[in-house]
Amino acid sequence: MSYFKAIEKSRLLMFVVLILVLSSILSACSGNNNEENSTTKGGNTGETAAKGNGSGSKALDPVTLKIYIPGDRPKKMNAVIAEAEKRMASTINAKLDITFIPWSDLDSKTSVALASGESIDLIFDAPWLHLNKMVSSNAYEPLDELLKQYGTNIVSTRPQDMWDANKFEGKVYGIPLGISHYQIRGIYIRKDLREKYGLGKIKTFEDFNTYLYKVKENEKGMNPLTTMVDTDRITNAYKFNYDPAYDYKQEIAQMFPFLYKKNNNGKIYNMLEEKDAGIWAGIQNMRKWYEDGIINKDNLAVKNEQDLFMNGKTAAITIADVGVKQNIQDAVKKLGGEVEWLTLLDPSHKYVSDFKQWNFISIPKTSKNKERSIMFLDWANQKENYDLLSYGIEGQDWEAVGKDGFKPLSADYPLFGYDWIWNPTLERYNSTLSEEDLKWWRWTKDSKNFIKSVDAGFTFNPDPVAQEVATLKANSFVYPILLGGLDSNKGMEEFKSKLGNTLKKVQDEYQKQLDAYISGH
Repeated sequence: MSYFKAIEKSRLLMFVVLILVLSSILSACSGNNNEENSTTKGGNTGETAAKGNGSGSKALDPVTLKIYIPGDRPKKMNAVIAEAEKRMASTINAKLDITFIPWSDLDSKTSVALASGESIDLIFDAPWLHLNKMVSSNAYEPLDELLKQYGTNIVSTRPQDMWDANKFEGKVYGIPLGISHYQIRGIYIRKDLREKYGLGKIKTFEDFNTYLYKVKENEKGMNPLTTMVDTDRITNAYKFNYDPAYDYKQEIAQMFPFLYKKNNNGKIYNMLEEKDAGIWAGIQNMRKWYEDGIINKDNLAVKNEQDLFMNGKTAAITIADVGVKQNIQDAVKKLGGEVEWLTLLDPSHKYVSDFKQWNFISIPKTSKNKERSIMFLDWANQKENYDLLSYGIEGQDWEAVGKDGFKPLSADYPLFGYDWIWNPTLERYNSTLSEEDLKWWRWTKDSKNFIKSVDAGFTFNPDPVAQEVATLKANSFVYPILLGGLDSNKGMEEFKSKLGNTLKKVQDEYQKQLDAYISGH
């Protein structure tokens, strides 16, 4: 072979190799583009999650997530879960085993489940329940790293201020569930009864009092007022609780308003040491309502006050939402009545907020599926999936109204996003809200309407007074006093005699921690 022929053959070989390399690169690029364009509903989260586990975009091995949330199981829950599992099958591949726990049993049953070491993947908790205690006792997994790896949508659908205000010991131990910056306080009444008595719109506490006494006078066999057996819901029927001077939150479970904050001054007060005039007037008024037959005398035994309202057994209940739930409205309309939502808050005032959320979803340490649990929640925090789990099956349970509204079509899937997926970015407003109610809904979402509390970001650690907190939690005075079942003076005296020192120790420890926090910020 001549020199020139050898050179020519060598060049040809190099050219062929170059063509093969370029072809391989183009093929790889094409494959990547096809992969990126092949996502389906909820596919982004599943794909990212699968890649994180080194398996491309293929479905992960099947798992069943065990979830504990409060409330009653909706009639359409099985259909909604079936659709969710269908959407997740090709990516996250998770089945959902959801246990609903009655609100009245929530504390005891979740405490027992967590203490027993039961393998639970996701669980509802809250500062007013036992979140602080569970964090300090190392019952929950810190979520910061899991969120970085698998929780892009969870993080992006909540503003940074929400994350900053809802950390515990500097870490994320629960995903904040909220759509607003302030816990609304409301009341359901019977609009038809109000109009029957010739009463105008209820705008003041005195108006509400008049309505209740009219019910007592005219509706035999109907309790004028029933509340959930929970301190925040009971005190929704107290006048002081609509006064902007009071800070409305409960970090020490079920001790509000016997331990309370006022005037945004970094102090926690003790009702057994010094009676606040506004709170004391409310306690005395509730005692009068009890004696006059206004508050349900069997309220302590009530498991679900909404059932009583829907069955015409009570004419008012306290609530923590804006507007009327469709299932409640439908049930009352079958009785020939109509439900009306009201609040005694005054939007001309600025209320104090620490921007903390009241509800959280956490992952217990005992979970065997921590990564997949975050993958599921990330999937659920995408628009189409959020709509499914929040409102049910589109076209059957709800229909879209504009960009951010919805119209309920069925009462078989009532709203309960607050249990596990609530976020302010994807939540829709109910188109059945009156113009006035919608104003309140938007009012709670605007941070400019609130004054930031001096203790924003503070979290109480109950460990130094764990025994005292447990003793207070088991007390037999708070609910009977707040519901009027105990004589106001005698009840307070006995409460102080038996548990005054215990409450004082908790107050002192709380103030000590709060002082240290404020001085360092």
